[in-house]
Amino acid sequence: MLSKQSVDILIDLVEIKLSAILIQDKDDVREVNKLKHCKNELLDFKKTFSSRNRIGMERAI
Repeated sequence: MLSKQSVDILIDLVEIKLSAILIQDKDDVREVNKLKHCKNELLDFKKTFSSRNRIGMERAI
């Protein structure tokens, strides 16, 4: 299982790569689309992680 910190780092890395890409051909467009999809998956995972973490804390109380 990835930690919240690891997911945040991965999101940052994807954002850095997205900002650095110069689109010159169709392959670059595909790469950007893959990275955007990856970022969305990581953000969804982060939301799920946060929800599960909150549920666990509520049960502990």
